[in-house]
Amino acid sequence: MRWRQRRLNAEKNELAKLLQSCAAHKDVARTRIVHRTITASDRHSRSAFLLNLLVHAYAQCGCLGDAAAVFAALPRPNLFSWNILLHAHICNGQIQSAWKVFHAMPLRDAVSWNNITTVYASHGQLQEARLLLERTPSWSVVCLSSLVNGCAQLGDIDAALFYFHSMPTRNEVSWNAIIQATTQNGHPDDAKYVFDKMPLWGITTWNILFYACAQQGRVLEAARIFCTMPEHNLMSWNAMLAAFAQYGHQMQAKCCFDRMPERNIGAWNSIILLHGNLGLLTLAHLAFHKMPAWDVISWNTLFRAMYQNGHLDHATELFLSMPERSIVTWTSMIDVHGQGGYLDRAVETFNSMPCRDVVAWNALIAANVLNGHLHGAAVVFTSMPLHEAFGWTTMLATYAGQGCMEKACEMFESLSKRNVVSWNAMIQAYAQSGHGFEALELYHEMLLCGVMPDEASFKSVMVACSYVGMLHDTCHALLVSMASDFDVALSKDHFNCIADMLGRSGQLDRAEEFVHNMPVPPLEKATAWSALLGNCKLQQDTERAARVAEYALELNPGDCATYILLANLFASSGCLQDDSV
Repeated sequence: MRWRQRRLNAEKNELAKLLQSCAAHKDVARTRIVHRTITASDRHSRSAFLLNLLVHAYAQCGCLGDAAAVFAALPRPNLFSWNILLHAHICNGQIQSAWKVFHAMPLRDAVSWNNITTVYASHGQLQEARLLLERTPSWSVVCLSSLVNGCAQLGDIDAALFYFHSMPTRNEVSWNAIIQATTQNGHPDDAKYVFDKMPLWGITTWNILFYACAQQGRVLEAARIFCTMPEHNLMSWNAMLAAFAQYGHQMQAKCCFDRMPERNIGAWNSIILLHGNLGLLTLAHLAFHKMPAWDVISWNTLFRAMYQNGHLDHATELFLSMPERSIVTWTSMIDVHGQGGYLDRAVETFNSMPCRDVVAWNALIAANVLNGHLHGAAVVFTSMPLHEAFGWTTMLATYAGQGCMEKACEMFESLSKRNVVSWNAMIQAYAQSGHGFEALELYHEMLLCGVMPDEASFKSVMVACSYVGMLHDTCHALLVSMASDFDVALSKDHFNCIADMLGRSGQLDRAEEFVHNMPVPPLEKATAWSALLGNCKLQQDTERAARVAEYALELNPGDCATYILLANLFASSGCLQDDSV
């Protein structure tokens, strides 16, 4: 008798290991074989332990119906059984079904409350998650961490901090949640402050802080953190390499790539991206062909490198040879044909797509606009199954750019929801068509509607000011308002815009003084000096032009355009001062 019991226990343990392996590998075929073996045994078919594992295995394989059927066969499901069924619905994204299971549970423990609260929070349904939290017998770190993440995803950093500070105890997961919340919402200094307060740092915490800096373009700071880290995993190396590649740090990226203890496809893709961004297509090709294997991203990265560097024919050849194409690749191919002037090919590519999203529709609109087919763009826009802000704004800007202000106004008035992009497009349309007062009125209307302006809004309003002769006083007020009222940082583009407008309005003295005093590094003034040189040509101010050209050439000695512009100015004014040129 004891021998038989030992044999049954050994079988049960073996079946349990098999089910755990099936769940880990999502092997539905083996799960069904083990299921039949369990059903064939009278003793095993009544084992709550094995049946619970079977429910879990089916759930991990995505077979929710089978999981529910096994659960229904349990003679007396216990609390552990109910929690497994609840988790099965959650991990398969069935929130409403999960709520029904939770509601039907005869008993609930902390795991039950944590699971249901976490799923609502992670899906952005914070109101429901908060109501559940209020009913939870005790607030756990898991619940509160999920709410921190949920609030962060919706940009509610104050609520995220409230739940973090409400935690009775904090573990590494909760600390990581608030660091990620602050970094995701543009508060890297707050994230560093929280990081410094942590009692211990794991590799995941280091990676979150480091990755946030890299994503925000703070590459040198990211590199400092990377060098400070006590250890690196593959994610750390890939993130550092990707940051160097994305922002064009060729030598650092090469050094990082060479030092990597192991390289996956992501590392090779970053090297292709680096060479593509720098226009080094031969090296991009070489890296691509050295790869041990390729994924869709590899093909897409090389494809993008070709068409962004103007090699449209080669990009087309690569597209045709791809073993697999994503919707991003198809959409990029529409852009390639549009930029190359092959509108018929763009339409053919669009029609050949196995599925289309709103970005693909917008790409076809842009291809029509780029090739001067305004009517075709309107037809595509009308045919779209769903009109969203980008499509409306594209059409609005197109009509405005073609001087069809009446049509542009109709499009703007037809918008059910207006975001800052659509307001900017209409303000810019008025400003660039010489309707400065209308642009300023629309800007004030945008503020009254509660839409916060961004950098582009202020640039358009500055242009409008120049048209109506309000450049000095109004622009100064705008610059103050940007920083104090709307927390919009003054950028190099804003200063360049003001310098250009001063020059175009004939105020060359003030424009030159303004460029000299621009609070940006000297190397970043090259665009402003070049624009001022163009304005000197318009005003036939040869003396100032020679001086401004000298400033521009100090920053960019190889700029042929500066020499040509200056020579043309002297020729048109009858002063062939070759020595000055």
